[in-house]
Amino acid sequence: MSKSTISTFELMSIFPDGNTARKYIENGRWKNAVVCPACNNSTSITCRKGNRLGYYRCRDCSLEFTVRTGTIFERSPIPLSKWIFAIYKVLVA
Repeated sequence: MSKSTISTFELMSIFPDGNTARKYIENGRWKNAVVCPACNNSTSITCRKGNRLGYYRCRDCSLEFTVRTGTIFERSPIPLSKWIFAIYKVLVA
């Protein structure tokens, strides 16, 4: 293994659950602010009410969305932490 890769154990400690994986993907997709995938608005976004982290609503177009919306992860029952693991395995193989 080269020094530029990490072990599977290290990867799992970086992304121990779906919440940390979601935050990582949100940071990669929306560097400075959450952006609506339908109207590209970033000024009228609110967090959806309740305890569901990562759910947003655009006040301009009324779309409710997550970081998965409009990506290969949309409608997938597989947790984001497992997606990151699978992508890592493909990239370092």
